[in-house]
Formats: sequence, C-alpha cells, structure tokens
Amino acid sequence: MDIATKEIIALAEEYDKLGERTLGVLTNPDLVTESNAKISVCNLVSWNQKSLSLGYYLVRNRGADDDNKVEHDALEKSFQQET
Repeated sequence: MDIATKEIIALAEEYDKLGERTLGVLTNPDLVTESNAKISVCNLVSWNQKSLSLGYYLVRNRGADDDNKVEHDALEKSFQQET
C-alpha cells in the first residue's frame, strides 16, 4: 500500500488540514526492500508528497543482535544512496 494513503495520514489531515501541527514519524525504514517503495518513502520525507511543517523523521531501532555501529552506519548510508 502506498504510504501516503495510510489511514493515519487521512486522520491527521482531518484534524490538521494544513499540516502545521503534525509530525511524521516512519519506523523501520530498513525493512523497505523494494526500490519503488524506497523511492516512495524518500519522496514522502523530502516534501514531495505530503507536506508537514514539522517534517518527517525516520526511526530505526537497533535490535539485540545489532551491536556493530559500522554496519549500522553502512545500512543508513545505503538507504540514503539508493534514492
């Protein structure tokens, strides 16, 4: 499903029509594997789809076995470069 059509976006628009008080938080960006889905997420957070004055934030929590900071940084960089 396209991220911009999720029910929560519709609810936010209903209560904050101008997007002045809504903060977008997207979790688990590392689980997005398809190129088109990555482009969709990046378009959303870079103001190309749904504009929010407070912006969007991507949150990736480290797992119990995710103790390698170098690997974490490499994953983050690869996500940014694929767009």
